[in-house]
Amino acid sequence: MKWLILCGLMVFGLGLLTGCKAKYKDISDDPEYRHLLNNKYETLSKLNVYGVNAYGNPDNDSIDLYVVVNFGYDGHEVLSRIFLDKDTEFVILRVKSCTNCLFQKLIKYEIAILSKSPIRDITQPIYLSDNQNNMAIEGSDGRVDLDPSMFSKLKGDASL
Repeated sequence: MKWLILCGLMVFGLGLLTGCKAKYKDISDDPEYRHLLNNKYETLSKLNVYGVNAYGNPDNDSIDLYVVVNFGYDGHEVLSRIFLDKDTEFVILRVKSCTNCLFQKLIKYEIAILSKSPIRDITQPIYLSDNQNNMAIEGSDGRVDLDPSMFSKLKGDASL
């Protein structure tokens, strides 16, 4: 019995070390997120934007998506880095949650840039990444809002 448990733990540990590709499902219709859609926001500070190869293949130099974060990171999957300037306006298009991330709730918000920006006209998806749980906060009513120290909700039409 001890060997069975030990082998199971070794297989589980090996699985954690080898990693896996995160899979996401659209949760935009969930009550805690649906109110965020189609609202116009602006950034209150400069943010990092990384062009990422989603599969982390060092032989593939194509950018699959852009990730907006308020911290720096590096790795073989990061192919470029630019900035999203303070006062950049954007709209949230959809919200996605990782379905196979074991130890934390990973949320990403797909956005479209409304104001002039180096990434406004790219064709790849752009995500606000809440992997560090620092871009959004949960209110007492259970609804999630973008962190007001980083983003300001604007009035007016958010149409693209």
